[in-house]
Amino acid sequence: LPKPKEIAQELNQELLNEDVVKAFQHYEALIKKHQELAESEAHIKLLQQELLQAKVHNDENYENIHKKYQEAYEAFTNHPLVVNYLNLKEEVNDLLLEVEAIINNGLAIDIDL
Repeated sequence: LPKPKEIAQELNQELLNEDVVKAFQHYEALIKKHQELAESEAHIKLLQQELLQAKVHNDENYENIHKKYQEAYEAFTNHPLVVNYLNLKEEVNDLLLEVEAIINNGLAIDIDL
């Protein structure tokens, strides 16, 4: 019988061969290489930190920072590459949840016997 680690490695390889996973990885690579998106993401992270600091210190500029953050976040998440990436990420997550459910259901059946 194959060992659990071998089975997990085979399952991992099968998942990596799924079209949706390949597409997800493709978009992930495109986003990482896209200079404008990388800068936009870094800017959003900086604004998140500013927001947190403004909230902690009851800064009067909180609303202004929040507005800038919302605008930057919406521009980033509405970029076509990011839209496709997020949709594929959700599909991959659904696939992984389905695999997890199958494994868990199989284990529950075996335990009940």
